[in-house]
Amino acid sequence: MKKNSRQSSLDQTLKPIKYSRKVPIILLGLLLFIYVVLVTISSSDQYLTFNFKGLIDQKDNQTATELNHSSESIKLTGSSESSESHLKEAEVKFKKLFENFDEKSIVGAKIEPSSQIQSNLNTQPSTTSNSTKKCPKLNKPTDLNIIDIYWQVTSTSNGTFYLYNAYYDDRISLMGPPVVRILGFIDVLFPKVKTFCQFWYANLVEPVITEVYEYRYIWYLGWGENKKGATPYLISCLSPLPEAPKYVSIVEHKCDQANNLLEVKNKRPKIKEKFIVSVKKLDYVQDISMQIIEWCEIIKILGANKVEFSVLNVHNNVMDVLRFYEAEGFANVKLIKYPSSLPEKDNWHQRMQNELIAYHDTFYENLYSYDFVLPMDTDEFIIPLRPEDNNWADLLNRTAWKALEQHKFADSFQVDNHYFLLKTPFNNFTSIPGIPQNLYFLSNIFRAANFTPNGGNAKTFLRTDRVLTIHNHFPFSCIDNSNKNWCENFKVAREDGQLSHYRHECSTDECKESLLHPVGDTTLYKYKDQIIIGMGEAIRKLKIFTNGKINLNLG
Repeated sequence: MKKNSRQSSLDQTLKPIKYSRKVPIILLGLLLFIYVVLVTISSSDQYLTFNFKGLIDQKDNQTATELNHSSESIKLTGSSESSESHLKEAEVKFKKLFENFDEKSIVGAKIEPSSQIQSNLNTQPSTTSNSTKKCPKLNKPTDLNIIDIYWQVTSTSNGTFYLYNAYYDDRISLMGPPVVRILGFIDVLFPKVKTFCQFWYANLVEPVITEVYEYRYIWYLGWGENKKGATPYLISCLSPLPEAPKYVSIVEHKCDQANNLLEVKNKRPKIKEKFIVSVKKLDYVQDISMQIIEWCEIIKILGANKVEFSVLNVHNNVMDVLRFYEAEGFANVKLIKYPSSLPEKDNWHQRMQNELIAYHDTFYENLYSYDFVLPMDTDEFIIPLRPEDNNWADLLNRTAWKALEQHKFADSFQVDNHYFLLKTPFNNFTSIPGIPQNLYFLSNIFRAANFTPNGGNAKTFLRTDRVLTIHNHFPFSCIDNSNKNWCENFKVAREDGQLSHYRHECSTDECKESLLHPVGDTTLYKYKDQIIIGMGEAIRKLKIFTNGKINLNLG
């Protein structure tokens, strides 16, 4: 396969230099050059050092001291009502952000941009002959406008931006230059303000600046506008250089002093796995730890390589379970807190739109780690229905062949919903031979005879190489290299797979209607032995269930 020009250029750059007899002469010349540079720097009373947190004047000892203590002071900018766990999470977050910033990192090095970089800098704002920098240096980390631990806020002439995370996107399907995506809220619908990305690189002392070219709306207008709060957006800038930037700031004018600094996430594992499940904010005061264990064991058997939990507030036992699966390497646990200035109370739109932050964060942070992202809740799972299909990979292989036969392209694969209602005369936790009592999923075998009409409450496997923005149930927009960005959402045949959705109550008419004629469904029993054994091992390791109420009959 022919490589693109960017990859070919990178390959050429990294090509090893062949040994020759001229090497000693070259080394001697290089040493002489370094000596001249060091002498020049030592005689200069003005030089800037670039560290990964930004620019720091080496003559400013106070700034250096404050930066060394940034991880301790930064957490004080969070809400006073934040829990201890959230503060610890924030401390880890900002320590990671600034872990490479210290006085010794590049002290004494004066950076001269390469010709390739210099050509990109020619478009930067002009400077006077007496100036040694083109734009102001970054503020000290303690001056970043951080609220509620996880959000950086910047105000513009046309709206307030609540910035959460930034990601590097150079997917081949873009068929163009790389893009940096910034996830956050904006409190103006369809903002018109012109803003800029200040990109900070490890080998440059000044930002490289490009204009924001898109505010991608993450919502469906037919569901109404969020007039009282702020709506999620994906803010995009073209990345100006071949390498990924370390950090990005959003400003209204090119050389504004930025009050925000986001690490540009660009995780590149050696092996790309198949499936990661994304769970929206967990906010339960009830102890649903047994349900979480059963659910984790089920999706692990079905093919999930990883599950990422976004956690707002949970019971201590539930957190113990989440941390257990994290320690086992099966889960990521991310604490989250939404901007307190955007309350969910009495604002349905804000509550629903807040959920989209976790889904997009999981999606974009794992662009190159997994083939599919699957948004799901902990009361549901997708299950193959054909006896010969054992897991999600089998189900999607079958579905992909059907799409090919129909000459259909697929950005995503939708699986329709079947409700299992727990509060019925049929599901009263009666004893089922071979099945431990009180299990949330295995003990409930009655479901609606019909699928939820019109694809209601379906869940979707989202291709990381194709999708742009997502909802809980389907993708909003995909890469199609046109102005429409429509998605080709291919439906999994109902005889091949279903979403099994377990509900304590049924509020919508379509849910009630679908449950008028329940039928038995023991498809999950195919995996019951594996589920029970997995749960038993997890419970033994956790040691949090000591009241004798749980009996898995494992001997």
